[in-house]
Amino acid sequence: MESYVCHNCGNVLNPSVKFCGKCGTKVNFEPQSVIQSTSSEMIIPPLFYELNEFFWPSTASSTNKFLAPNILQTLLNDFEKGNGETYERAKEMLLDAKPVEAIDSLWKMKNKFMFPEEKKGDLYYLLGEIGGEKVVRLIVDNNKYTDNEYSLIALSKIRSNAKIPWLSEYTNFVQFPFDILAIKNLEQTNSPEVISILINQSSFMYIEEEIYEPSGTDRNLLSEVLLRKKQPKKSTTSSLLSIGIASVANYNENKNKKLALTGLITAPYVKTDNAIEDSTNLLKTYLTEMYRLGAVLKLCGPNGVRKLDNMWSKDDARKLNSVDVFLSGCYLYMGAVHPKTNAILDSLMSKNPDAYSVHLSLIYLMDALLRGKSNLAISQYLNFLRSLMRHKHQIIREAISASILYNNFSPLKEELFPMTLTEGMIPALVFSSIEHDNHHAKSLLSSTTWGPEIEYYKTYFEKIPKNDPRINLPQ
Repeated sequence: MESYVCHNCGNVLNPSVKFCGKCGTKVNFEPQSVIQSTSSEMIIPPLFYELNEFFWPSTASSTNKFLAPNILQTLLNDFEKGNGETYERAKEMLLDAKPVEAIDSLWKMKNKFMFPEEKKGDLYYLLGEIGGEKVVRLIVDNNKYTDNEYSLIALSKIRSNAKIPWLSEYTNFVQFPFDILAIKNLEQTNSPEVISILINQSSFMYIEEEIYEPSGTDRNLLSEVLLRKKQPKKSTTSSLLSIGIASVANYNENKNKKLALTGLITAPYVKTDNAIEDSTNLLKTYLTEMYRLGAVLKLCGPNGVRKLDNMWSKDDARKLNSVDVFLSGCYLYMGAVHPKTNAILDSLMSKNPDAYSVHLSLIYLMDALLRGKSNLAISQYLNFLRSLMRHKHQIIREAISASILYNNFSPLKEELFPMTLTEGMIPALVFSSIEHDNHHAKSLLSSTTWGPEIEYYKTYFEKIPKNDPRINLPQ
């Protein structure tokens, strides 16, 4: 990771700033590496590690500094009413100082009628950088129905268990990846009480979005403001006929998109912006539940799944309660099998695989089993896995086959070949050929016309240093 230095005063700065927060000088950066890898060991990055950045201090100092009242008032006025360089300079100097005395003024400022909406993201980010229980209390006591996404960004910067009740109510944000930020917030508290919150919010149902057209509205705040990606606007239709035509086109387009994603959903790492751009919501939903699994097991600590024994529903397993499906995945990952699990699998196999929650649940359970790498547990389901490898439903068949390749599981990986190459299987085959030196995958890829797609995924699974500070949340 790179940091930068002000040429005027030598202050270490965040790469995104335009003015030095210490002296106010406009800066033209030349990078100086401040954080360097000291290890040559490279790893595939963990899922959603990019979002850990929003838990870091954005400036070099994490200390609240006192500003003289007249200087503070000038900066606040410039932040509220200024534009261009005036605004940017005020913002950077407030971020550098993180003055506690600014909290009340900033909180009142956001509610002023003429305060620009485009500044709200910066205001909440600044409140998060200032931090402290006062900011947490202002958010959890006042932001019940408004500014939830902005509030989550601010709360991500502050370590406090006082935010748990607010998060428990507002974790299920409509827009991805705010749900992931919320899970990370709950995980970061290291509080046992959040385990049940996370489990009870699990869901394997997803709803496809409408076809999108390029636009600057209907934006995803996190992707547009923080990840710097413009989000498109939903299309509109003017008649029942056009609605019907659009619906058919939307269904076919999303079906093709899902088939192209089948081999990627069980990958060990998927880029966050790929999930943001997924209009089918297949990838988003699956990755959210797999990330939730990791967060729950981490919070369980050395007790493992024994801590989950009392959290199963009282429903009959055949009802496919999402909590029971989720917990079954946790158990399988840890090499354990709950009495309900086999009944759940039998019930899933009897349902229509086109039902979104059915195929996603089946993939989740067997992928969790394979990721856990417990040979004893996997041996109980070898024939079940074989049946899914040959399943008539392409999404199920390819997602399970991909998981076998990603996890390099023998003897099933050898049984996959020969196979007919499809676009959806390319990422898993590329990963297997590079990471596991799979000669079957190499041979298949060398005899195909999918050249650009293969080259794309050869650079997609880029490894990073094991000690990269972006991997872990700050303690």
